[in-house]
Amino acid sequence: MGVAIEILMSCVGLIMALSCTPQIAQIIDRKSSEDVSILTTQMLIFGEVCWIGYAFHIESVSVFVYGALSLILLSVQLGVILHYRQPKEA
Repeated sequence: MGVAIEILMSCVGLIMALSCTPQIAQIIDRKSSEDVSILTTQMLIFGEVCWIGYAFHIESVSVFVYGALSLILLSVQLGVILHYRQPKEA
């Protein structure tokens, strides 16, 4: 049973890590990020940094790996948001 749970949760971790890729693709496809919250992305990045710190604390390789993957993709998402954000007109 323990191995099955580990496999299931690894799949969940991978899905969670990849969850921002549709948003990234949509921003690039539309060439606009006006309807995407920068603050939400920043909060998620902060949360992933905390999870990575927790992974070190509990010495969990799987939590670290999926947290690191999430952090990388969320950082890409933030970069894409900023790249396609139009400057506010005065």
